[in-house]
Amino acid sequence: METRHLLAFATVAQTGSFTKAAEVLSCSQPTVTARIKTLEDKLGAPLFRRLRQGVRLTRAGAELLPLAADIIKLTDKALRVNSAGGEPQGEIVIGTTQGLTEHRLFPLVEYVHWRHPDIRLSLRSRDTPGNLAAVRDGDLDCAFFTDGVEHRDGLDVTVLCEEPLVLVTGHDHPLAHRPTVTDTDLRGVTLITVEDGVSHHDRLVRLLDLGGAEHRSSVLTLDSVEVAKRAAASGLGVALLPSVTVRAEISAGRLHRLPWSFPFRVYTQLARRRGNPPGAALAALTAAATRVVSEQVAEHA
Repeated sequence: METRHLLAFATVAQTGSFTKAAEVLSCSQPTVTARIKTLEDKLGAPLFRRLRQGVRLTRAGAELLPLAADIIKLTDKALRVNSAGGEPQGEIVIGTTQGLTEHRLFPLVEYVHWRHPDIRLSLRSRDTPGNLAAVRDGDLDCAFFTDGVEHRDGLDVTVLCEEPLVLVTGHDHPLAHRPTVTDTDLRGVTLITVEDGVSHHDRLVRLLDLGGAEHRSSVLTLDSVEVAKRAAASGLGVALLPSVTVRAEISAGRLHRLPWSFPFRVYTQLARRRGNPPGAALAALTAAATRVVSEQVAEHA
């Protein structure tokens, strides 16, 4: 029985709705439903009655609710044991990219908001090289980014999870229904990239040898993951994107995953300035990020 399952249960009980609970927890309604179903399977009893006007606790649910609240509070207290001086507090200025904010960090923001109310998060979205330089210079407290694992001068880096990449396009694209797609096939199409300084786009351009003058028109650079997904869905080209950002579109049939694998591994990571021991607030954020991202990954394993 995991805390995230109990938190989903308590949130549904408080809001009276699976939909509202999903909004509060910054996750999908199917995710909330799955967590409640896991609890019900473990307990061997339904926790809610589904009614037209919402949901109502069953007898088992009513008995579980105060216990769940106690477990959640005790878990939070245990996570704060190493915070000398009490509850961590203060502002943390975070560098990120728009794609990471939308698909990885919203649950983290929600987690910190509810468990560490005295921590104020300020997210600044810009390109990854700029974020990492700002961390080194002390202008940012930390930065989230996606790249290969390597030594980075002046930074301490925590690897949060592998971030599988997929190549997607619309169903009407000439490559959409091929049983195999090769590097040679990709050299003849428009590559859609996102202007956030992530290295896998540059690696793909180099891999496909698109840097020459005769190939420059084959690269379409857009300003967000959402716009890149729309461009790919409309058939403008193919986009290399983290799997987590296109899972819903592939499942709904709006995007088609091409049978091609990116030959490099990339990871979502958290960078802090080296030689600058994190205070209680930044230490709490790092612990929360490790936990929240691992739960996200486990949810879709």
